[in-house]
Amino acid sequence: MDIDDLALSRHTAARSVVLLAPEGSEDPDSEVIKTLAVAKLVVERHDLGAATYGDALLAFEKASVIGLIEDGVPTLNPPELPTHGVLIGWNERAPIILRELDHYAPAGSTLSVVTSFGTPESLTVTVVAASTTDRATLEAHVVAELDQVIVLCYSDHLEVQAADARTLVTLLHVRDILGRLGSPRGETAIGYRSDALAGDHVAGFGVVVNPAKSRTFAVQDGDRVVVLAES
Repeated sequence: MDIDDLALSRHTAARSVVLLAPEGSEDPDSEVIKTLAVAKLVVERHDLGAATYGDALLAFEKASVIGLIEDGVPTLNPPELPTHGVLIGWNERAPIILRELDHYAPAGSTLSVVTSFGTPESLTVTVVAASTTDRATLEAHVVAELDQVIVLCYSDHLEVQAADARTLVTLLHVRDILGRLGSPRGETAIGYRSDALAGDHVAGFGVVVNPAKSRTFAVQDGDRVVVLAES
């Protein structure tokens, strides 16, 4: 859709605009982002200089930045800097995960593999042979600077019950460690949901998207932040 086509919709006078991905498209996300950019609903032309994506998130009072277009290619929720992750455990799916991470991770990203079994063939990761249920080992590698923590089951090396039990212990440790660290998860906040207004249809059932940056909001029990993130 180009500017002339979009002008026929009079979107600038609309109270709300809903965009649907075109059927049969090979890349529907890119086409939707392009339409948003053309409509100036999300992407506006402003000189942000050498600002990072994180800086751009707060640059507009009443607009939520959710991505960027670089060399004509739109990217939702782009990583600002090289990412750092840890993969705990190992099974036959681990090499696939490593290849995908290597393909999508920004240049300079790092990944550590902590495992009691298996030998990663990739030379681009740091391998630590250690017990993945040992608390001290996990605390040494699950740190605040991480962007990703992946836990795999030893399904190729242990019986089902033993593998599940070990994975559960690892997950409990990792969850507790991350909870104590309060680590961010690389998500873009675009609004919030008020639990007190969840039943009020006039108030949009408590969901507020794209609030003004200067607005003060007191968080109560049950409130949630609306974020854009990869599933």
